[in-house]
Parts: sequence; C-alpha cells; structure tokens
Amino acid sequence: MTAEIAILNKRGVVLAADSAATFSTTGATKIKPTAEKIFALSATRPIGVMIFGSAEFIGFPWDLLIKSYRDEDLKQRTFGTLEEYSSDFQRYLASRTDLFSNDVQQNYIMTVFYNCFVSLIKTLVEPGIKRTIRNKGRATPRDVRAVLSAAIERSKLDFGKKSYRAGYNKRIERQLEASLSAEIDKTISAAFAKLPLSQVDQKNLRKIATMAVTRESLFPENYSGIVFAGYGEAEYFPHLVYQRFFGIFQNGLRIQEIAKREVTLESGALVVPFAQGDMISTVMEGVDPGYQKAIENDIGSVIDIIVGETIAHVDGIAGLAPNQKQLTNDFATDLGKKAKSAFSGKLEEYRRKNFVSPIVSIVKSLDKADLAEMALTLVNLTSFKRRVSTDEETVGGPVDVAIISKNDGFVWKERKLYFDSSLNPRHMARY
Repeated sequence: MTAEIAILNKRGVVLAADSAATFSTTGATKIKPTAEKIFALSATRPIGVMIFGSAEFIGFPWDLLIKSYRDEDLKQRTFGTLEEYSSDFQRYLASRTDLFSNDVQQNYIMTVFYNCFVSLIKTLVEPGIKRTIRNKGRATPRDVRAVLSAAIERSKLDFGKKSYRAGYNKRIERQLEASLSAEIDKTISAAFAKLPLSQVDQKNLRKIATMAVTRESLFPENYSGIVFAGYGEAEYFPHLVYQRFFGIFQNGLRIQEIAKREVTLESGALVVPFAQGDMISTVMEGVDPGYQKAIENDIGSVIDIIVGETIAHVDGIAGLAPNQKQLTNDFATDLGKKAKSAFSGKLEEYRRKNFVSPIVSIVKSLDKADLAEMALTLVNLTSFKRRVSTDEETVGGPVDVAIISKNDGFVWKERKLYFDSSLNPRHMARY
C-alpha cells in the first residue's frame, strides 16, 4: 500500500508519494522503501504520472512501461487535453502485442477466473458452511451442496446486476462464454476440486467467469491506479485523470474510469488523496473516517431500535385495524430512513463548513512551494500514523514531490535517487 496526494490550484498541481512497496516472497511479506511512483511523462510538456496499487501490469513494471511510452512513442507529440494523453497511453499499451502476447493474455484471464472462484469460496461458501456447523453441529455432504449451489446462484445474480465494462455487451458476453468454455472448465476443476458441483452449478460458474471479464468487479480484483496530472496544450488550469488498470485481454485494456477533475475559475482548488488517505481525510474533514463511519452506524442502530419498538408497540394495540397498523408501521420505517439520512447530511454539512471549505479556500491562494510543503506534510503524517500505531508500516520511506505548472513544466521538489547524481550528469539533464 501507499499514501499519495494531488493538490491543485490555479498556479499548478503538486504530486506527492511515499516510497513504500509491499511484496510477498516465500510466504513472508516484505516492505521496501525504494519504490518509484511519480514520473515525468515528457521532458518538455507539463505532465506527470503517479501510480499506486500494484507496481506491475501483468508482470511488467509500470516504470518500464511509462518510460518506454515516453521515450519510444510519445516523444515530441502533443495533445490539446490531458485526457488525450491518457487515451494515447492506453492505445500504446493495447498496441504492444510483442509484450502482451496471446499466451500472456490467456494466462492473465485464467488468473482472473481463478481469483474470482477463490473469492466466491472464501466470502460465501466457507462462511455458509461454518454457519451450518454452528446451527446443526455438523455439515453433511447434502448441506455442503446446498450452501455451494446457493452461493453460486447468488453470485450469478449479483454479477448480473453489474454494469458492462467499456466495449462489452450481452452479445459479446454470450460469444465469450462459448469461446472460453474450455479454459473456464479447466479453472473450475482447479478451484472447486474438492467441492461437489451439479451441472447447474457448472453452467452458472461459466456465466460467472464470463461476467468477471465483461462486468464491473463483484469481488476484489488486483489493479493499479494510474493518475495523469498536468496540462494539455489547450488547457490553462491543471487537470487530473484517474483510472484503474486491471489487465489486457483480446488486445483490449480492462480499465475503470474513476475520476476526471479540473481546476476552474469557480472551484479554484482541489485536494485529492489516493490509496491510504485516512490521515489526509482526517486533516481535511476534522474526523477520522473510521470514527465517522462508526458514529453513523451506531446512530443508525439506535434509530432502528426506536423504529422497531414503535412498530412492536403499534402491533400490540388492541382494536387498531390491520390497515391502520400497516400505515403506522410504514410511516415509522420511512421516518427512520429520513432520520438517518438527515443525521449523515448534518454531519457532512458541518465538516464541509468548518473544515473542508476553510482549508480549500487557503489552498486556492498558496504558491507552488507552499502546495509542495502541504503535500509533503500530509503524506508524512500518514507515515507517522502507521509508525506509532499497531498497523503494518505500509507507508514510509522518502517522499517524492513534483510540481507541475503550465509555464515551468515538471519540476522535482523532493526526489530520491538510486544513484549519485554527480556521477550521472547526462541522465540528470534528461528528466
């Protein structure tokens, strides 16, 4: 994991990222504080790229892909908007069939199938079997089959409610299910080797595997967050484009558009955290996000108790007609929902009025150096929080800070190097 932030105002945009990278090897988890997460996309244009989440894209390091695009493909080409740079980078990735061969893409999609099935088992099947054992003292083979079939059916229905990813529709989904049936069946055998599956289960699992490709994610899926920040040729205020990259299949990228943000004359400033943004949110909103959620959940539970007792009391009133009881019960239920919504709205209004708006109003007037100092401080706060808590120290190491402005371009404010800069003047002159 990581802590990263983008702060924008009319003068420019600052990107800041820690250097911690988490990886697993031989059953152990290691954290190394040397990861590169911010890159200049051009030696001459005011554009930067920041990454978080997975440091690789189907086995290829992101720094290799980004720098290859910069040096081999983009070169001196320019675009009118930042979004066009992002789209051109996507085109470049999809065109690299020499890197992402058919075999690489096939192995990737089978990994998607397998991870989807494992998530289904861990989140639905195993808890269902444990509940059965708690309730009955044991789980018979028949119980296991019932739990398994119910979990598969539920997953199929839930996936069916998800939106299609870009480039997919119902017709393509049916075609994929037919063309990938052999690969899906092979993955089903590997994931459900010790579990009893009916023919209906097998059929539903084929649909689930296909929808894991064509629909938005139902289960957690490994991804990389890619943030483009800066200016196109026709843009005078900074923009931000944020996407999640999952993989590539049939030479098409599996991505999710998350946000497109920009500074305008009216908005003036933006503060956008990425990855582990809890401390940044605490500073910006005046309350820890976890504590805020706990407050809303607890108040919601109290309201539910009040509504439930009201309904029980009304049901116990002798002589009250059934339709009158139902009307009163519906009114109490609706009132409870409105109370929860009003409470959350009041809290949000208080945070916005007393914390978010005052900070953003100050950010509007900060110069580029102060923006960089603010970004550095917020990332360091997250690192400090991890260091003095029982949480794993997944944020840390040197903080890289880059300032991007329309006229000065991409400028490093803080930058770690894996080499002695005095011995490499030629490299330092390039980027």
